[in-house]
Amino acid sequence: MIPDAANASAFTTTAFIALPLAIMGLALYAVARGGQRSARDVAVVAAAFAGWLAITGAAAASGKVADFAAKPPLLPILVVVGMVGAVAFTRSRFGIAIVEQTPLCALIAFHAFRFVLELAMGHAAQQHVMPSVMSFAGYNFDIITGATALVLAYSLHRGHRNGWAPRWLVVAWNCMGLAFLIIVGGLAIAATPMFEAFGPAQRNTWIAHVPFVWLPTVLVPAALAGHIMVFRKLGQLQHTHAASSPTTS
Repeated sequence: MIPDAANASAFTTTAFIALPLAIMGLALYAVARGGQRSARDVAVVAAAFAGWLAITGAAAASGKVADFAAKPPLLPILVVVGMVGAVAFTRSRFGIAIVEQTPLCALIAFHAFRFVLELAMGHAAQQHVMPSVMSFAGYNFDIITGATALVLAYSLHRGHRNGWAPRWLVVAWNCMGLAFLIIVGGLAIAATPMFEAFGPAQRNTWIAHVPFVWLPTVLVPAALAGHIMVFRKLGQLQHTHAASSPTTS
């Protein structure tokens, strides 16, 4: 049976609407508490996020994203723009303030949304909405990132209340999560009608429809931004730790 977004249940559809909105809410909360931010700053981020949701949603609703024969196809363009936007956010004054003001354990705990996402994707695969190769029943191991994010974040919160943590542990986890993100991204691209690497029964067209278009254009960029912020927080903490260490003559 060829995967089809039309097979999605109300539960699956709701999950892929709720997750981007939850990410938006977390981003606004983080911006609001990242230093002395004004209501105007929060409104700017809210407008940018909501605008991107509207643009990508409207493009998918119009059917243009589903036209994989277009030259160039629109979906890869939207994904690249989303990725660039995520990286730009981490480098903006908002992203810098979030890294400076947010504990490391909280930045890691953010990735727990991927556990919920993978459960939703597994349910979508069972309904023949998405290719099974993109779920944890196939070659997608990202559910490990989401599950271990909770464990690692709790462990760091309990053992290192000052926010510092063994660098090797967090670096290893962050690299693992980034690798899994790249793997699932590669699977998604390979399964599109442009390549159809796994055959027609594993064709990836569901992400061209609302609300599933927000998986590659919002949720994946959010995960990428989260990894970048963890790396930057590690750098900040290492610098702080080195500066506070006594020097020897």
